[in-house]
Amino acid sequence: MISAFILVWIELLFVLLLSIITKNIKENKNIKLALDFIYVMLFLAVLKLVMFIYMTFNNISLCSLSRQLYC
Repeated sequence: MISAFILVWIELLFVLLLSIITKNIKENKNIKLALDFIYVMLFLAVLKLVMFIYMTFNNISLCSLSRQLYC
């Protein structure tokens, strides 16, 4: 079973990758649509990262969190 701690690291790498892409878009070409898409994806990634960190510090499993959210 994947723990929330591992999911935090995966999500953190995803956030860093999106940040690098955003910086590259701003410096090279100011493509409005791509930049807006990256901002939306970055917002969702940070939201998931906060959720996984919360799960890690409160010892909540992924199954119990999904049960709380959807049931």
